[in-house]
Amino acid sequence: NERLVPSHGLPMARPNHPVIRRIQRHIDRQRRANNPDCYDELGRIIKGKHPVKKSRRMKVSQGQLAEMARKVFGKSLGVRAPGMFIAMLKRKAESAGGKVDAFNTRMTALSQVCHCGEKHKKPLRQRVHECTCGVETFTTTCKW
Repeated sequence: NERLVPSHGLPMARPNHPVIRRIQRHIDRQRRANNPDCYDELGRIIKGKHPVKKSRRMKVSQGQLAEMARKVFGKSLGVRAPGMFIAMLKRKAESAGGKVDAFNTRMTALSQVCHCGEKHKKPLRQRVHECTCGVETFTTTCKW
C-alpha cells in the first residue's frame, strides 16, 4: 500500500478503492448465494426478509474488508483527515496567542444570524443579509 506524506509530515494511507470495491462485491455475491430466499428473480432484496446466513468464507471476506477499512480510516477520510486539520488549527492559534472555539453547526443557522446576535429567518436563495443594526453582508456558496 502506497504511503503519502502531507505537509505536516505524518504518513497517511491511500485508500485502495478498487480492491475494497472488489471485496464488497464478493461479499454481496456470497450473501446472495447463502440466502437465495431473501432475493427475487431480478436479484433485489425482498422486503421484510433479512439475509442472516453467513458462510465461513464470507466471514473471512468481511474480516479482510474491516482490516482494509482500519488501515485507511474509512472510505476516503484518511486522505482528508478533518480531525488532524482541527488539531493543527488549534496548535497554530495557540502559538499565535489565539484560540479556536468549536460549536455545533447542526442547529446553528450561520446564514441567518447577524454579527450583533439577531436571527433573521430567510430562504436559501436570498444572498444579501440586511440587519436593523446596519450590518449588510453578502453570502456566497462554495463550488469545489
